[in-house]
Amino acid sequence: MISLISPATESRHVSWQRLCLAFVLALLLFVLIRWQPEQWLQHEIDQQTRINGIDLYYQALHIEGLSVRMEHASIQTSRLPSPVVLDSLSISPAWSLLLSGTRAVDIKATLYGQSVEAVLVWKKNKYIEIHDLNAFLDVDAFQSLWKQRMPFPVRAGGRLMLSGHIQLDALSGLPVDGQLDVAWQQARIDLPMFNKPLGDYQLGLKAAPHASGVWQWTLGGGTEVRLSGSGQLDLSGKLPQQWTINGRVQIQAAPEAKTIASMLGNQAKTFRISGKLFNARVQ
Repeated sequence: MISLISPATESRHVSWQRLCLAFVLALLLFVLIRWQPEQWLQHEIDQQTRINGIDLYYQALHIEGLSVRMEHASIQTSRLPSPVVLDSLSISPAWSLLLSGTRAVDIKATLYGQSVEAVLVWKKNKYIEIHDLNAFLDVDAFQSLWKQRMPFPVRAGGRLMLSGHIQLDALSGLPVDGQLDVAWQQARIDLPMFNKPLGDYQLGLKAAPHASGVWQWTLGGGTEVRLSGSGQLDLSGKLPQQWTINGRVQIQAAPEAKTIASMLGNQAKTFRISGKLFNARVQ
């Protein structure tokens, strides 16, 4: 086949390619040096959070390659009982999903020096899905939170492992589907009658099929103090303060844990849990 493109035309074609490439590189360099993208991102973030009713505060914002990192961030919405305070929050593109046409970002947050990672995926502008949730937390780092929840001072120890996925309604932020698994490994409570590690415990949460807002929970594990139980969570309320819990938990002490066994009457005890999730009654 005879080429109809002359060498001069081909040369001009290549030159235009190089010129376009040089222009793009120069534009990127200009953006990085003169445009000050931190200020632009800060404006965009502030605008979007304000539109969506989110109060977001942070001490500093940094661009690291294609990632954005916020230091000492605080997130508050009308549906949260208290602000979520983070040491840092990093957001970067989830390339494996983006290349397949799915809108997604990788999230890494640190709180109390502990790290939590997840992938956020937008589905049909209706849902936000949290995938590959992964956290390894030192229980001892959260002592200040335990003091707020417990009626008497108690120190807890061990490791928490959190994994699973959850689907949120994009408008309300309510959980609508998913499954979460929480493992408390080498659980410890520093009280005179609990002077040994209690063992490992597992808590499972799963959205109930064909029941909007209802989640099933199961609890089990332990060596010194054995726990087993199940029940339901009703998360259909618009505010977390309206969520409720019900179910039963059985507690039984191992034969060698004589102090605890005597407190339980040397037999397994069953307790009913009911009421508001964040202020449940145990009977």
